[in-house]
Amino acid sequence: MLDYTNVECPVCKKPFTEKDDIVVCPECGTPHHRECYFSLSHCANEEKHAEGYVFEMPRIKQIEKQILNGDVFKNENNNEAEPEIKVYNQDENGGETPPVISTPILGGMGQLGIDVGENPKIADIPIDEVTAFVGVDQSSSRLIFKLAIIDKLKTVRLNFITLFFPYLWFFYRKMYKVGALVIALMLASTLIFTNANTLNYNMKIYQLAAQRAQGAISVEEYNAAALELSESGTGNSEYFDMAPQVLNLAIRIVFALLANKLYLEHMKKQVFKAREDCSSMEEYMDALRKRGGKSVGAAVLSVVLFSAVSFIGYYALYMIYM
Repeated sequence: MLDYTNVECPVCKKPFTEKDDIVVCPECGTPHHRECYFSLSHCANEEKHAEGYVFEMPRIKQIEKQILNGDVFKNENNNEAEPEIKVYNQDENGGETPPVISTPILGGMGQLGIDVGENPKIADIPIDEVTAFVGVDQSSSRLIFKLAIIDKLKTVRLNFITLFFPYLWFFYRKMYKVGALVIALMLASTLIFTNANTLNYNMKIYQLAAQRAQGAISVEEYNAAALELSESGTGNSEYFDMAPQVLNLAIRIVFALLANKLYLEHMKKQVFKAREDCSSMEEYMDALRKRGGKSVGAAVLSVVLFSAVSFIGYYALYMIYM
């Protein structure tokens, strides 16, 4: 269990001591004295559960352990060496704050019968290092919980965001190679079923939309022309026209099922690389935050990349067929 020493009980307002019997709310992770919890008969923050409230440790008031289960780093001579112990400053003037561990992760694992032990790990990576890599916000906490389930129960967990925004999520989580692969597969699933009939049909649709935007035709005229064009079809077989949508959906489902597993493997690879490259715990934790986390810029870039490659692909096919 996490060290809640000096954290205030939400019921009696007394700080916890090492000898206190503490229970944690399985839904939001708030710690209570066992007596206080049962006297109240529910979590002190129960009314906040509907809002998605998640308890977070205000600060971890202890020395961060550098070596866990024999983990070591390398010095400048590439020899194994123990990094020096780093104490996080707790004052308000420039003091550092270590990664915050979202307690519902551990509480939820316990509810599923998973033994987290005294030094819980995910894929042999201490939970504080996982948290530093993934992040400490609510969405990251949910992702860490899914990673823990995948690692401990050897199962898959559907990633709903990836189902709707596949390549965007991978770029957002700095998995650039996987994101590029998804873009390539999604475009290929469409382009390989694009022929002269499809291009001609799409061109007519674009021309109608352009005429409506320019005011050359009314909305009623546009709707009538678009309906007539739709009824006439592309001239291809029904199965030929449906194939891109079916393949695209299949790609989304496959990567939605594999996304969290792929992220777990990505995290392991980046963590082990950081361990080899860093010579101190401070440098190592900074490296984890930089290698992991999120990138809004990369997500935006993925949309631009998808649009650019789509344009180039369609233009190439246009030059071939038309």
